[in-house]
Parts: sequence; C-alpha cells; structure tokens
Amino acid sequence: MREVGAELSEFDAGVLTEAVALVRWHVDHRFHHLDGTPTRPTAGGWERRTTDDVVWPRTDPAIMVMITDGADRCLLANGVGWPSDRYSCVAGFVEPGESAEAAAHREVGEEVGVTLTDLTYVASQPWPFPRSLMLAFEGVADPTARIVVQDDEIAHARWFHRDELAAALRGEAGPLRVPPSISISRFLMERWLAKVEPRLVG
Repeated sequence: MREVGAELSEFDAGVLTEAVALVRWHVDHRFHHLDGTPTRPTAGGWERRTTDDVVWPRTDPAIMVMITDGADRCLLANGVGWPSDRYSCVAGFVEPGESAEAAAHREVGEEVGVTLTDLTYVASQPWPFPRSLMLAFEGVADPTARIVVQDDEIAHARWFHRDELAAALRGEAGPLRVPPSISISRFLMERWLAKVEPRLVG
C-alpha cells in the first residue's frame, strides 16, 4: 500500500485500503476476544462468528496535526527508527473517553512538548496500518516554546520554513523528506503551503 498507493486511482486506492484493513482484522481476530473461542469468517468476510456470537471489523480513530506558527513555519517530527531526514506531522491514537480534539492537544504536548491554539479540523482518511481512521487537524503553537520530544517515539522535531517544505514537496534534496502522496500528512503539508504561499504549489 505504501509503495503503490500513489500510483492508483482514488477508487482503487480505496479498495486496497479496505482490503488491507480487513485482512489485518481477520489475522488478529481468529479467536473471540472474551472467551478465546475460535471464530470463522462469514458474510463475505465482513463478520467473524462463533456458535453464540458475531464480531464485526473495528476502526481505531487516530489524529494527525499540522503544527504551524500561524505564519511561515511548521513543526514536524522525525519518528524513532525513521531515516534522519524523514519528517511528518504529529500523530497518535485517540484514547478511551477522549475526544479527537483532546487527543490532538494531548499527543502534541506529549510528543513535542508544545501547546496548541486555534485547533481546526481539516479532513479524515482511512489508514490500514493496522485499521485506523486518521482525523486531520491544523493547530498553531508558539515557535519560541521549547521543543521537548517523547524520546521513545520521536527522535527529534524542528521548525521548517515554508521554503524548505516547498523544496521538499518538489522533490529537491535537502534537510527534509516528506511523506508519500497517499498520506494525509502530505495533504496537510500541501494544504498549508498553498494557504501561506499559493505560488509555491500546484
């Protein structure tokens, strides 16, 4: 999916996303979550059943936040285990009892140590790694605030000027490699850049 998604039509990418998520769900739910009873696929793969119960596929909500300074810079993070020049928006799963907005504030605070203002919902995207629905936001943070990364998840984070991001989106070599075009993180980057400097994209 990561390798071929950008080459597919929107329809085909949607079908593949659905298939990957369902396959992962079947692999992870061969046994009932309460009593360990073996389950079997039914309804063309959209259910798994035991003698007494039925289980349906689940989707886990997650947030993705494009952090900006409200002007010319955005704060991106490099994940542990990634190539050192690969950066993305901050992301994380919504926890039980938590709204998507609360998760965005919490994850940004935990992962890069800054406080968000002006948080705005942008869009959503199904993401089959493993079975997520990415809820994308844009928020503003103080660029003078100290960045403190959650070192078990984030290797480092830094502010990038819009010119650096524009160059990365054009595929130019530099300090920043952006996510592939299938990612909603990439969409957030392109959307923000088009807002702050329309002539740099398109």
